[in-house]
Amino acid sequence: MQWALTAMFLLALLAPSIMQFSGVELHRSDFELRLKAELPAFPQTMRDLSRLPKQFDRWYSDHFGLRATMIRAYVLAKYHLLGAIQVNKVVFGRDGWLFFTDADPTIDPIASYRGTTLLTQAELAEITVNLNAWDEWCRARGIVFALLIAPNKSMIFPEKLPPGLGPVPRPNRLAIFMEHMRQHATPLVVDPTPRLLAHKQERIYYKTDSHWTSLGAMYATQLLQEQMAPRLTAAGKDGIWAPLQLSDYTVTEIPRNGGDLAHMVILADDVQDVNMQLTPLHDRNATAVAAGVQRPRVVLYGDSFSVFLPEFLAQDFDIITTPQNQSLDPAFIEKQQPSLLIMEIVERKLPKLIDRTRSIRFLPQIQAP
Repeated sequence: MQWALTAMFLLALLAPSIMQFSGVELHRSDFELRLKAELPAFPQTMRDLSRLPKQFDRWYSDHFGLRATMIRAYVLAKYHLLGAIQVNKVVFGRDGWLFFTDADPTIDPIASYRGTTLLTQAELAEITVNLNAWDEWCRARGIVFALLIAPNKSMIFPEKLPPGLGPVPRPNRLAIFMEHMRQHATPLVVDPTPRLLAHKQERIYYKTDSHWTSLGAMYATQLLQEQMAPRLTAAGKDGIWAPLQLSDYTVTEIPRNGGDLAHMVILADDVQDVNMQLTPLHDRNATAVAAGVQRPRVVLYGDSFSVFLPEFLAQDFDIITTPQNQSLDPAFIEKQQPSLLIMEIVERKLPKLIDRTRSIRFLPQIQAP
């Protein structure tokens, strides 16, 4: 009996090394969505040699055998045995819903929803100055400028949050931001929260992912079209501005594995979610061509919530997309000569509007050349 226990103990000690050098991993090891440390090269100098221990430690910490399996076991034990509602940056909600959270309250969606972290008056003022300057710059070049806010998932489905994470009796950050924009901002600022709340019985957000589905993106685009059409018409832009309707599409639900949040806690293969595939029933581009209407051009800046937007905007526009999370670039925009400039940003990143719009302040003049 003692021999068996000793053997089991030695096997447990050696198992990670055996699995590491065999190259076998029981679960996916890319769940952290980051580049892992590389095996350090053989040192060539004394300086390289002095750095080797830390470099090797980083590499081994990322690659030791059964790492993903042990982290997954930790997640399951913490959730099922200890009743934890949060593991790392993932909150376990009701009915299998997962939510993103962050230790930094300025980008934490749940803190934003609860109103426990707000933009300061100085931040609101700086964002407004930058947006208004961009709007003036765009108007001088015949461009309509629109800012689209993608609401946090917790803003649309707060009832799916775990007990104890409901709102506090104060306005949330998005409500305060939008009220300030209505009073002081000149560009079009679109908040699709009411539109999405009206359709929350549909699959507009993933259960196990932090993003909206293509159906949610369609409703956001629909509202954007409705609100930007008068500005495009006033600016003398030709086009077909009839907003998209769900009846314009065939909607297909396609089962898929868990999304980014399930991936972060190594449960993507254990849970199911649904992709919404929207197939157009009519070619609005062909209708525009037949009517002799020239398709206007749009430059789209955005983050990961902008992924689905081009498929809907492309019904009426020629789309120029940019890499995600980029700051507005006056030289690039001017070169493209668009009719419309759209900047999408997810609600939790509202503070980053300061950096992503700051470039306008370094231009020597606003007027068109």
